[in-house]
Amino acid sequence: HDFFKLLLTVSGVGPKTAFNVISHIKLDQLVQLVQSNDVAGFTQVPGLGRKTAMKIILELSSKFKTDFDMKNMVMSDDDQTVVSALVSLGYKSYEAKKIVSKLPKNITVEEKIKEALKKQVK
Repeated sequence: HDFFKLLLTVSGVGPKTAFNVISHIKLDQLVQLVQSNDVAGFTQVPGLGRKTAMKIILELSSKFKTDFDMKNMVMSDDDQTVVSALVSLGYKSYEAKKIVSKLPKNITVEEKIKEALKKQVK
Protein backbone atom coordinates (compact mmCIF):
# COMPACT_ATOMS: atom_id res chain seq x y z
CA HIS A 1 0.00 0.00 0.00
CA ASP A 2 2.76 2.43 0.98
CA PHE A 3 4.83 1.39 -2.00
CA PHE A 4 1.92 2.03 -4.39
CA LYS A 5 1.62 5.58 -3.03
CA LEU A 6 5.37 5.99 -3.28
CA LEU A 7 5.36 4.90 -6.93
CA LEU A 8 2.68 7.50 -7.66
CA THR A 9 5.08 10.24 -6.54
CA VAL A 10 7.41 9.41 -9.45
CA SER A 11 6.82 11.74 -12.40
CA GLY A 12 5.40 9.82 -15.34
CA VAL A 13 4.00 7.00 -13.17
CA GLY A 14 0.24 6.89 -12.85
CA PRO A 15 -2.06 4.48 -11.03
CA LYS A 16 -2.10 1.98 -13.91
CA THR A 17 1.70 1.80 -14.14
CA ALA A 18 2.11 1.67 -10.35
CA PHE A 19 -0.43 -1.16 -10.10
CA ASN A 20 1.31 -2.98 -12.95
CA VAL A 21 4.65 -2.74 -11.16
CA ILE A 22 3.41 -3.98 -7.77
CA SER A 23 1.39 -6.80 -9.33
CA HIS A 24 4.36 -8.16 -11.31
CA ILE A 25 7.20 -7.74 -8.81
CA LYS A 26 7.20 -8.60 -5.09
CA LEU A 27 7.89 -5.77 -2.66
CA ASP A 28 11.26 -7.09 -1.49
CA GLN A 29 12.32 -7.49 -5.14
CA LEU A 30 11.23 -3.91 -5.89
CA VAL A 31 13.34 -2.61 -3.05
CA GLN A 32 16.30 -4.65 -4.25
CA LEU A 33 15.87 -3.44 -7.85
CA VAL A 34 15.87 0.19 -6.70
CA GLN A 35 18.85 -0.28 -4.37
CA SER A 36 20.90 -2.04 -7.08
CA ASN A 37 19.84 0.35 -9.88
CA ASP A 38 18.56 -2.61 -11.93
CA VAL A 39 16.77 -1.02 -14.91
CA ALA A 40 16.50 -4.38 -16.70
CA GLY A 41 14.57 -5.86 -13.76
CA PHE A 42 11.95 -3.12 -14.00
CA THR A 43 11.61 -3.41 -17.78
CA GLN A 44 10.32 -6.97 -17.28
CA VAL A 45 7.03 -5.36 -16.21
CA PRO A 46 4.66 -5.14 -19.20
CA GLY A 47 4.20 -1.55 -20.34
CA LEU A 48 7.19 -0.22 -18.41
CA GLY A 49 9.92 1.22 -20.59
CA ARG A 50 13.56 1.94 -19.91
CA LYS A 51 13.06 5.69 -19.32
CA THR A 52 10.28 5.19 -16.77
CA ALA A 53 12.29 2.44 -15.05
CA MET A 54 15.24 4.82 -14.77
CA LYS A 55 12.97 7.56 -13.34
CA ILE A 56 11.57 5.13 -10.76
CA ILE A 57 15.04 4.08 -9.66
CA LEU A 58 16.38 7.64 -9.56
CA GLU A 59 13.46 9.15 -7.65
CA LEU A 60 12.82 6.26 -5.27
CA SER A 61 16.43 5.69 -4.30
CA SER A 62 16.60 9.19 -2.85
CA LYS A 63 13.20 8.79 -1.14
CA PHE A 64 14.25 5.50 0.46
CA LYS A 65 17.17 7.28 2.06
CA THR A 66 15.01 10.08 3.48
CA ASP A 67 11.41 8.91 3.90
CA PHE A 68 11.43 5.22 4.67
CA ASP A 69 13.06 2.80 7.02
CA MET A 70 13.64 -0.15 4.68
CA LYS A 71 13.07 -2.71 7.44
CA ASN A 72 9.54 -1.38 7.83
CA MET A 73 8.90 -1.50 4.08
CA VAL A 74 9.70 -5.19 3.80
CA MET A 75 8.03 -7.12 6.60
CA SER A 76 7.22 -10.80 6.59
CA ASP A 77 3.56 -11.82 6.70
CA ASP A 78 4.07 -12.96 10.31
CA ASP A 79 5.52 -9.60 11.29
CA GLN A 80 2.62 -7.79 9.61
CA THR A 81 0.21 -10.00 11.56
CA VAL A 82 1.95 -9.07 14.82
CA VAL A 83 1.85 -5.36 13.90
CA SER A 84 -1.89 -5.65 13.16
CA ALA A 85 -2.46 -7.37 16.50
CA LEU A 86 -0.58 -4.65 18.38
CA VAL A 87 -2.43 -1.90 16.52
CA SER A 88 -5.75 -3.53 17.44
CA LEU A 89 -4.58 -3.44 21.07
CA GLY A 90 -4.15 0.32 20.86
CA TYR A 91 -0.56 0.78 19.71
CA LYS A 92 0.26 3.32 17.01
CA SER A 93 1.38 1.71 13.74
CA TYR A 94 4.89 3.17 13.91
CA GLU A 95 5.29 1.98 17.53
CA ALA A 96 4.16 -1.53 16.62
CA LYS A 97 6.57 -1.68 13.65
CA LYS A 98 9.44 -0.49 15.85
CA ILE A 99 8.67 -3.14 18.48
CA VAL A 100 8.34 -5.92 15.89
CA SER A 101 11.63 -4.98 14.22
CA LYS A 102 13.41 -5.73 17.51
CA LEU A 103 11.85 -9.20 17.98
CA PRO A 104 13.62 -12.46 17.06
CA LYS A 105 12.68 -13.66 13.56
CA ASN A 106 12.67 -17.38 14.34
CA ILE A 107 9.68 -17.53 16.71
CA THR A 108 5.96 -18.01 16.05
CA VAL A 109 3.44 -15.20 15.69
CA GLU A 110 1.99 -15.99 19.11
CA GLU A 111 5.43 -15.87 20.73
CA LYS A 112 6.19 -12.58 18.97
CA ILE A 113 2.99 -11.02 20.32
CA LYS A 114 3.81 -12.25 23.85
CA GLU A 115 7.37 -10.91 23.60
CA ALA A 116 6.15 -7.56 22.27
CA LEU A 117 3.72 -7.18 25.16
CA LYS A 118 6.40 -8.20 27.69
CA LYS A 119 8.80 -5.59 26.30
CA GLN A 120 6.19 -2.86 26.73
CA VAL A 121 5.35 -3.84 30.32
CA LYS A 122 8.98 -3.42 31.46
